[in-house]
Amino acid sequence: MARNAFSSVLQKNLVVWNSLLSCYSQNGLPDVSITLLPQILQDGLYPDLSITTVLAAVSQMAALLKGKTIHGYHIRFQLPSEIQVENALLDMYIKCGCFTYAQRVFHSMSNRDVVAWNSMIAGYGSHGECHKAIDLFHEMRNSGTAPDEITFLSLISSCNHCGFIDEGLNLFQLMREYSIEPKMEHYINIVDLLGRAGRLNDACGFIENMAIAPAIWHLALYCPPVEFIKMLSLVNWLLTTYLKWSRQEGAITFNC
Repeated sequence: MARNAFSSVLQKNLVVWNSLLSCYSQNGLPDVSITLLPQILQDGLYPDLSITTVLAAVSQMAALLKGKTIHGYHIRFQLPSEIQVENALLDMYIKCGCFTYAQRVFHSMSNRDVVAWNSMIAGYGSHGECHKAIDLFHEMRNSGTAPDEITFLSLISSCNHCGFIDEGLNLFQLMREYSIEPKMEHYINIVDLLGRAGRLNDACGFIENMAIAPAIWHLALYCPPVEFIKMLSLVNWLLTTYLKWSRQEGAITFNC
């Protein structure tokens, strides 16, 4: 139906093409959008909005070859380096597991916003390269780009999976320097980080310091149900493990 309406339009400008390509991509047909791209580009038009939409669909499908095809068009037609398109390419390569190409895109970017930095930091973290993620974070700060809550979540999550306890705790404290209020996911990762390391006293102390009782009610009202249940399960696991450990060690007090 959309194609019929498109065919009836005599003068197909960029708005019309963008609408059609977005329609195909958002309905699970990025292949069709990709086949139309050369025709649009040969007409001298640059559908940057549509390219980002198509790349987002390709990322969800983890269709690397299709993503490379779009990137190839971008190079072949010497298209301008719009940051939205570069970020979409970066995200696509990371989600498709092609981290080498993601690094090339990132290092070729003349301007990097917080989205680009976050993508690469998360990419290093997902590849188990926590040190590189932290190094890139320092490079990000030196560049003058301020981190956001997503930056810290990626870093703390990476520290959690790699067992970098002190680094994770330092990053959590650093959030205050940027006036960023920790969210549910940040708390979960810190408690999990301490619990995995066997630092149950510290984990319990952390929960006490976050004023868990009022926090639980606040989270129950405002956080996604899945995250709330995850936090409760984690706290329950922590308390149970701590109690067993206390009994084995002959501890008498249980202050958590």
